[in-house]
Amino acid sequence: MIGIDLVAYEQASSSRWAESRFQEKVLNDSEKELLHQAPSTFHQFWEFWSVKEAAFKSESHTIPNTHFHPKKYTCLPNNQVISSVTGRTFNYKTDYSSDYLTSIVTSSDCETTSRSFEIHNSTPPEISKSVRHATKDELRNHWGLELEMNQPLQYGQLDLAQGKCCFVSMSHHGSYGAFAIARKKDLLHA
Repeated sequence: MIGIDLVAYEQASSSRWAESRFQEKVLNDSEKELLHQAPSTFHQFWEFWSVKEAAFKSESHTIPNTHFHPKKYTCLPNNQVISSVTGRTFNYKTDYSSDYLTSIVTSSDCETTSRSFEIHNSTPPEISKSVRHATKDELRNHWGLELEMNQPLQYGQLDLAQGKCCFVSMSHHGSYGAFAIARKKDLLHA
């Protein structure tokens, strides 16, 4: 299982992230303490947000009729996040660029690949289409999977031949997009 979330700083800075009422809806007590100790509360808040969103994406395809509730996910200082929805613990990694941050959440038994990129002069529907197109290119070039370019691609489990599968997650915010793909390590050479 894998989840990815991207937060563009320009769009995030105009949100209500610094309001205590908003933070109360998103952060658990231990996260609030870590937030106030962080060198940059802006970056730390959005790391927590993106990790929780990525964790939600990684398990939402297996839980029918679920909705994102940030406080149901707890970020730990050792780069793990715990879901109170399923009881699962995931590992996470957050990468920072000058314009956005990207968090990837995965189980420990997966090989992963991911990419984030800028998309110029596009509307949100075109950005979403560009992210799907880049994801399909990666599935074809790195993973050897042939998908029709007009075939719908959603995040979650993608079934492959011979009973194997991989997991796909995509995100976009502002004019940036990202995707992550994972496959269980025991399926790599099967």
